[in-house]
Amino acid sequence: MAEATALSPNATHILIVEDEEEMRLLIQDALVCRGHRVQGVGSISAARQAVRETRVELVVSDIKLCAPESGIDLLHELALRSPDIAMVMMTGSTSLQTAIECLRDGAFDYLVKPFTGEELIAVVSRAVQRRRKMLAERDRVEAQLRTLGKFPSENPNPVLRVGQDGVILYANAASLVLLDQFNCRLGGRVPGFLGQLITDAFGQGQRCDIEVEAAGRWFSFAVTPIHGADYVYLYGHDISPLKETERELIRVKDQAQQMALHDALTGLPNRTLLEDRLQQAIARSERNREKLAVVFLDLDNFKQINDTHGHRVGDQVLLAVADRLRELLRKTDTVARWGGDEMILVLPEMSDPQEALVVCQRLKSTVSKPFAQDQMSLPFTLSMGIAIYPDDAEAPETLLQQADMALYLAKARGRNEVVLFCDSEELRSFREKANLRALLSQALCAEKIQAHYQPVVSAATGQVVGVEALARWHEDPLGWIPPGHFIPLAETMGLMDQLGQQVLKTAMQQCNHWQKRGWTLSLSVNVSIRQVFQSDFLKELLELTARFGLKPGQLILEMTESQTLLGLASESRRLHELSESGFQLSIDDFGQGYSSFSSLHEMPVNELKIDKDFVRRLQTEKGRRIVQAIVDLARALGLETVAEGVESQEQAQLLKAIGVQRLQGYFFARPMPGPELLAWLGANPHWQW
Repeated sequence: MAEATALSPNATHILIVEDEEEMRLLIQDALVCRGHRVQGVGSISAARQAVRETRVELVVSDIKLCAPESGIDLLHELALRSPDIAMVMMTGSTSLQTAIECLRDGAFDYLVKPFTGEELIAVVSRAVQRRRKMLAERDRVEAQLRTLGKFPSENPNPVLRVGQDGVILYANAASLVLLDQFNCRLGGRVPGFLGQLITDAFGQGQRCDIEVEAAGRWFSFAVTPIHGADYVYLYGHDISPLKETERELIRVKDQAQQMALHDALTGLPNRTLLEDRLQQAIARSERNREKLAVVFLDLDNFKQINDTHGHRVGDQVLLAVADRLRELLRKTDTVARWGGDEMILVLPEMSDPQEALVVCQRLKSTVSKPFAQDQMSLPFTLSMGIAIYPDDAEAPETLLQQADMALYLAKARGRNEVVLFCDSEELRSFREKANLRALLSQALCAEKIQAHYQPVVSAATGQVVGVEALARWHEDPLGWIPPGHFIPLAETMGLMDQLGQQVLKTAMQQCNHWQKRGWTLSLSVNVSIRQVFQSDFLKELLELTARFGLKPGQLILEMTESQTLLGLASESRRLHELSESGFQLSIDDFGQGYSSFSSLHEMPVNELKIDKDFVRRLQTEKGRRIVQAIVDLARALGLETVAEGVESQEQAQLLKAIGVQRLQGYFFARPMPGPELLAWLGANPHWQW
């Protein structure tokens, strides 16, 4: 376990409630490294005791704990008894409905498992800041209330003695302001509303209260009858400052709700609000027996706008698209931002799928008109995928999935297309067989996941020195399923261990085949931190290398930067065991995470793999400086460097000049099956550029 970072001056006392010890320790240590004071427990009863005995400020609790109680029970208890404690809920559910309900019940935020260390830190930071603002606002209001309650003896609250007939019998000095506001005087009658209040007080024989607005001010009156007397005492005071505070609190609450449910850039509903609106729209469509269209919308080649003109222009394009959609859609429609340049449309009251197709074609042609910025005309196109309720699916999650698949097909057909899920032979075939989850499970059981190999070239000699094994999946009749689709799905389904083991075994067997034909190459394989945490992972690696006649030093285990840092916090021993056994460790996509000098120094890493996004930016001065900085850092720590995503001779030459030691990318070769790579090696033993 990593040593705890020194407590921050603003350290928060955080309680982790998670019955899975391994997950609890991961979360606990990641937060300790951020300077927080963290305590972990595995049950609701232990959480209650911790709240009683210590000053807990934030609770991060799993929703699904050991029966009979759950994290939601703890949320309800703390909301009533300890409102100063903020709560963040963790859920493994793929549906956000449970998280939305938790937010309604008082949770500050939520995390959907599995989550990265970066997501954990971001959510905890938001919850801590929101709690501090809430307490500061409450203290401000309480201070104002205390001020209102402190009236010096020389300036007491206004007091009137009023007869049963409503005549003012006595008025102290402080009452003169109130009498002027209501155009009354000593000896005269009180206003009609106060006369009625006095009558009610005599009739009920108990105190009556009323608040009233007059001349732009708010006043509170309390009428207290005196037993056996024919008069009452009337206490009144100006509560306008308090009313202003209440209005400010309502404004702050509305603003917080707006921020929680809307996208910060475009002001459109975010995913959380979209889920809620989609469920409501489906319920209305079911009652009215109408159809409903869910549309996934994506800006084609939006990344080029960002790269060419900058993110400021990219943001303005997104704002323009959002504004155009709002203008064109009906009040009953919903447009939400899903993330990046993707948006979701919910279009109720559709008579048939073709009507939805016509509407989307019209929206596409109007919204994608060139956008003028800085005396330039920026053309762009849209791709759209449509799913229809109830024809394609009835559940919200499935509708979104079908629309997303239709969008993917629209982009695969060359972009600037609108695809109806029900009109597509490919997607209809997919729907008839099963959903992607079932197909992935079947593919893993049938060992249909393949390994393709991309060469790694020495920058100094041009010699092919290694290959990277990459998972590929072909499924009839869908064709090749993008890794960006099935790998995250495997992670959420808990299938990464099985998938990684299949690719690792296949790749090592193929490497043995090449070795017998005279090619001794290093083999880079992506592994998840969950695989590394398996108690028998090292044993299996050693058995496989021995079985296929490979040396441990030939195998390079690639882990993403954020995964490696999270693993360092709790299981650095596993990384050291792998290194001491001769296996090489590589940090993949370096520069996209949050590694520090100290963490890199502590990890037994052999190489840094420079992310392809930095390679693409080599044509800019800033891009070259970033890559140079990574190379200098690696050199200082005695690490090798590999650049991935090399697509041109110019990039290869620049990377070589900067000092990158190995290169990989489409400039040399695309990933290919093992037999094809063997033929490619025979034709390209050395690379020159």
